[in-house]
Amino acid sequence: MSKAVAVALVIAMSATLAACDGSSGARSPQHTATVPVEGDPPSAAVPVKYDLPSGQAREVIAAQQAALRTSNAAAFARTWAPGPRGGRQRGRAVAANLHALGVTAIQLRLVAASRTSTGPSRADSHVWERDVNVHWSLTPEVAARVTSRLRYTFVSKRSRLYVRAVTVPRGEPAPPWLADRLHVRRGSDVRVATATTPGDATRLHRLLKVANHDIAPLGLQHDSVVLAYLPATASQFGEALGAAPQEYDGMAAVTTTLAGSDRPRAPMAIIINPRVWPRLRPIGARVVLTHEAVHALTGPVTLDMPAWLVEGFADDVAIRAAGVPLAVAARQALGSVRRRGAPDRLPTERDFSGERSELERAYQLSRLAMCAIRNVHGQRGLVSFYRHVATGRGGVAAALHRELATSRDTLTRQWRSHLLRLASAG
Repeated sequence: MSKAVAVALVIAMSATLAACDGSSGARSPQHTATVPVEGDPPSAAVPVKYDLPSGQAREVIAAQQAALRTSNAAAFARTWAPGPRGGRQRGRAVAANLHALGVTAIQLRLVAASRTSTGPSRADSHVWERDVNVHWSLTPEVAARVTSRLRYTFVSKRSRLYVRAVTVPRGEPAPPWLADRLHVRRGSDVRVATATTPGDATRLHRLLKVANHDIAPLGLQHDSVVLAYLPATASQFGEALGAAPQEYDGMAAVTTTLAGSDRPRAPMAIIINPRVWPRLRPIGARVVLTHEAVHALTGPVTLDMPAWLVEGFADDVAIRAAGVPLAVAARQALGSVRRRGAPDRLPTERDFSGERSELERAYQLSRLAMCAIRNVHGQRGLVSFYRHVATGRGGVAAALHRELATSRDTLTRQWRSHLLRLASAG
C-alpha cells in the first residue's frame, strides 16, 4: 500500500451486506507570461532529435493557468491542439470539471529535465512529453493545497506549440478532474464527483449527509473539504489511487489523502470502487460511506495507527449507526472462535493483508475489540481512547493508560472473554 493510502479498505461488511440483501453480485498560446520550472533531478537520458522549445512550453502552461484562474474555458481549450487528433474537446471537459468541483489556487509548473520521449510525427509537426506539476485546492486555504504530477504531450503545428494530451505517469494518482465528464454535488464540507451518472452523484451526496449525521455525536473534527469520487471503470479506480486496478479489486472503497499528498493536514478523498458499489443495497452503501467518512474525518494521522483500531472503530461506528445485527456483522469472526477458540492477540497488520476470508475475520475481530472496550468503559471511554490516538497525542499504550486506566494486556483479556461469551451464546 502506498504511503498516502490510509488503512481504509472496506470489504468484509460490504460483501456480507450485499449478500444478505440479496444483490446479484453483479488559454491562448500567444500569452507572454512565464511560469517557473520545478527542478526535480533528471531521469535517465532519452535520445532525442528535437529539443522541446521550453520557452514556448512555459507560455502554453502560463496561458492555461491564466485561463483557469479566470474561468475562461474557451481560452483554456485554445491551448490544446486543433484538428481531429487534437484535444480541444478534452480541454473543455477538464476546464468544466475543475469549475464544477470549485478548484481554486491553481498553479502549473513545468518540471525540469522530465522529458520522457520526443520525435517528429510529420515534417511540420514534432511531439514531446514533459511532466507538469499542478498545484490545486478545493478551498482557498494554503494548507489544503495538493500537487498532481501530470504528463503533458506537446505538439508543434506550423511553429506553434499546443497540448495534445494530458495523462498521469505510472504510479501517480490521477486527479478526478481528468475524467471525461464529472457530475458534481457540492456542500459546505464535502464534494461529491462521479464519472458515471447524475443519479449516482445525488445518491452519494445523500449518503454522505447521513454519514455526517452518524458521526457528528463523536465530536471528530476536520477543517478541510472531503472529496468522494466514483470513477466510471475499474481502470479509472486504479488510476485514481495510482495503483493497478486488481490491487484493490474486491474493496468497496479506499480512503486516501487527496492526490496522494503526505502533508500532515492534507484533505482526504474517498475513492469508490465502481465494480463493487452497484452491488450494494442501501444498508451496505450506508455502512461503506459511514466507515470511510470516519477515516476521512480523522485524516492522514491514521496512517500511523494500528489497523485493528483504525478499522475496528470505523466499522463500529458504521455498523451501530446502520443497526446491523451481530449475527451478520460478526459471522466470520465468531464462527472462527467456535472452531479454533479465541485468538491470543489483537489483529496485526499482516492479518489485514491476507486472503478475503482472513481479511473479513480481521475486520470483524477488530470491531469486536471496540465492543469490548465499550462494555467496560462505555461509549465515551471508547471515543476518548480513539480520539487520543487519532489526534496524535500519543500511541495506543499511552491512550489506554491515560483515557481508560488500563493496559493492552488487560484489553486483550477482556476482548478474548467477550469473544468467547458471544460465541457460546450464538
